[in-house]
Amino acid sequence: MATAIALACVVTAGCQAQGFIASPSDYADHRATRVAPTFEARLAAAQRYLEEHPDGRYRDEVRAFFDPAEEAFYGAKKDSEAGLRAYLAALPKGPHREQAGRRIGELETAARSARAELQRSSAEVEARVSGRAATQRARVRGEIQTWVRRFVDPAAYAAPLSAARADLIVPFALSLPSPRCALLDVPEGAVARRCAKLLDLPYSVEGERGAEPREATIEITLDQDARGVPLGVVIGGPDLFLRLEETHRVKPVAPGDAAQRAAAITRAVELVKATFVARVSDEPACRRRPSPPAVLDLACGGVRVTVSAAGATGEDDRVVIRPLP
Repeated sequence: MATAIALACVVTAGCQAQGFIASPSDYADHRATRVAPTFEARLAAAQRYLEEHPDGRYRDEVRAFFDPAEEAFYGAKKDSEAGLRAYLAALPKGPHREQAGRRIGELETAARSARAELQRSSAEVEARVSGRAATQRARVRGEIQTWVRRFVDPAAYAAPLSAARADLIVPFALSLPSPRCALLDVPEGAVARRCAKLLDLPYSVEGERGAEPREATIEITLDQDARGVPLGVVIGGPDLFLRLEETHRVKPVAPGDAAQRAAAITRAVELVKATFVARVSDEPACRRRPSPPAVLDLACGGVRVTVSAAGATGEDDRVVIRPLP
């Protein structure tokens, strides 16, 4: 029987002759360090062996495996709380247990600080998005739409401006900033007088580093004949459609981004179209094929509206409203 066991040990990997002079528990605990199903289990078995068999027959062999393996295991786990907890679960009495405990505390503190900072940042962003900044952005949108609505009305061109309804003459002529008016030295057809009202509307968007200040410039230019009767109005401004788009996106819009520029033009077209439909008509017959640079042309009910996007640097985006002959 002894001969058979000895032969089995010779041909079986991991069985050593020195195992026959070790105690049964010594050999069994050593074997666990070699046949445990996972790396963590092998480490745990090695640590148990070294604790329970400080003078064991396989002490040097187990130590030679455990020391570098434990060092590598800790190194792989030390950068995350989950990893450190996995280390302590496998080696609750491991050489790096104190460092692991301290590091978990540091990571928990850092995580709490990060959560608090995120909450503060979220609150600040929410305040900017839903507070005063939101009101400013809404004002930009509202001014554009309201000025279009005021002049998409045949009655606005039926009498001198001085006889216009209060909802037109008060905001244009009597409210600040006052319009700048001038008689043309050389009349342009029937146009003898031109008044321009300039609105500079501040707002902000959320950039990568927080709030970024913006300003939308809206110029309302009203042509009048010699009697002061309105002949048409231009509502425009530099990059006006991009400014409008930013008030919806709450994010910066790059002037050179063709896709964002197209989205901004579409936004402006939809705003003007919706205002025209609500004020004048939604009949398909009102729609005309726009001639470039116009991107929208609507005409019926006594008024014609065209929307034109700036074609070159220095030009304004414009909404032009005129009475139909």
